[in-house]
Amino acid sequence: MVSAVTGTRSQRAIERLAGKYSALKIGALLLWVAGMVHVYTSQHQWEITSNFTEQVAVDCGTKITSWEQIEELMRRIDPAKAQRWISLAEADIQKKLTVDTPEERPEILSSSQSSESKTLAQADEEHAAINSRQVQEWRKGFHEAAAIRDTKKRRSETEKFATNPFDIQTIRKCKHVFLDFGANVGDTLLKFVDTFNPKFESKASEGNIMYHQLNTTTGSLGPMLYGRITSSNTKKAPYWILPPWIKGKIEKYNADKNTGPPVHPEDYCYYGVEGNPHFTSLLRHHEINMLNMVPRPVRHVHFLTEHVGAGIDGPTALYLDTINSKQNYWGSSIMETHRDVVRSNSKTGVPVTGITLTRLLTETVLPGGHVMIKIDIEGAEYALLEEAINSTIFCKLVKDQGVRIDMVNEFHHKRVTGTEELGKRWIAMKGDKHITECGVQYSLGMRGMR
Repeated sequence: MVSAVTGTRSQRAIERLAGKYSALKIGALLLWVAGMVHVYTSQHQWEITSNFTEQVAVDCGTKITSWEQIEELMRRIDPAKAQRWISLAEADIQKKLTVDTPEERPEILSSSQSSESKTLAQADEEHAAINSRQVQEWRKGFHEAAAIRDTKKRRSETEKFATNPFDIQTIRKCKHVFLDFGANVGDTLLKFVDTFNPKFESKASEGNIMYHQLNTTTGSLGPMLYGRITSSNTKKAPYWILPPWIKGKIEKYNADKNTGPPVHPEDYCYYGVEGNPHFTSLLRHHEINMLNMVPRPVRHVHFLTEHVGAGIDGPTALYLDTINSKQNYWGSSIMETHRDVVRSNSKTGVPVTGITLTRLLTETVLPGGHVMIKIDIEGAEYALLEEAINSTIFCKLVKDQGVRIDMVNEFHHKRVTGTEELGKRWIAMKGDKHITECGVQYSLGMRGMR
């Protein structure tokens, strides 16, 4: 946590803002001021963070060297610019600007902190140099194409440079991956990042486990009851809840791997697949906010909204559950015969895009790592897994590329799907055996995981 030491002079400047700006803008300004402070040297001179002040100098046409300038800028700051400044200062605030003094004045950074700061700055400069070179090369080619005299050739060449010059990389390959088929409202993502956080037994109900769930709007944690560890009826199988399953698989992977430090949720790329269009806005909210967090609780996150796990890549239809509001309409399915679809009288499906397990694994997984797969897609799991078996993607990843795969799947039977043909076909083809023979660590059933 950064303690921004402002002193009486800066305190007065902040107080003057109270009547002028909203609480949100004041928060941005306070963070801005925190980013200004780096080290108070023995000569009592301010040293300011480089990336931050360079951008301030560009935006304001002045170099920051004193508190008087800070106060003056705070009187006429454009809050829109502050947001850009904050993004540049975040790395310094998190890594370089740790200030903690009871005497309300900054202390000299330790040599190790200073060394780390230089390393981070060097990495940032290298990344910036690569980015700058790529953009400049593109722009140079664009200018050269625009200067071609022949009209037809100029049009053809400029079109090449104007068509998607900036690649939007929502999906990237990672060594550690979590695939979530049936993301619903994004609760699995939140459970995933909570996995290694403390858990508490609830006094209100014996046997319940309480986790502190991440709020992607505020970045803070709040209590969330996930479920019971075991059933009160000892004759029934134990309830499973997702965080312990995830934690156990990650710990097992860490114990078995021979090299490198242990990994945790923040080292994984999360990809969620959800077809229900009513959840698109919420899932995008989770994704954008989590990608903007510093530090970030996952390495990367992307929801494939209005996509469903399927046996074929391409357009398909999703029939919506409109009755189970308390369960976030968890019965939506690509199957017209699904119990909740029939009860909802959903005769017309909404257009969505089917995506196979083979395709998503191929596009997201690097060799030698760890993949966790959660499947809960209301009857579509049969086609999804059969396609993956036929493509031999499991064997290729595990046996040829050294990837560890942990998968948990909830099969939906006749009572839910409305047909027994799917289960009969799966048994006849010995689907479970094909999966485990490839070396996949395969778990069946997810009661309590929703």
